[in-house]
Amino acid sequence: MSGLLDVSFRYPQTYRRAVLGFASMVAMRFVD
Repeated sequence: MSGLLDVSFRYPQTYRRAVLGFASMVAMRFVD
């Protein structure tokens, strides 16, 4: 878990993009 947090702190932009992409994918599945 600490490794994931370290990545999020080092690359906040990439981490945010990954989270948004995953959230959008889940949202699409629920909507569709």
